Amino acid sequence: MIMNILLIEDDLKLGRMTQLLHHQNGIPSKDLILDKVWHIDDVVSDNAVEALIGRLRKKISPVKIRTVRNMGYQLSE
Repeated sequence: MIMNILLIEDDLKLGRMTQLLHHQNGIPSKDLILDKVWHIDDVVSDNAVEALIGRLRKKISPVKIRTVRNMGYQLSE
């Protein structure tokens, strides 16, 4: 049961992240991703964003998520 809840939460985070990448004008920053994907009470680091991006990259291949240095992330074909 706990594993199912964790998987559902992970899928929700991936879904929110996908929405940000699709609907955000420009390039969503790590800070924006942290604000929109995790709950305000959660304590998360930048590494959590990078891990989520890595999982999302695997799920949406062949669509690419490009890291834009010092800015954030962007979808590219």
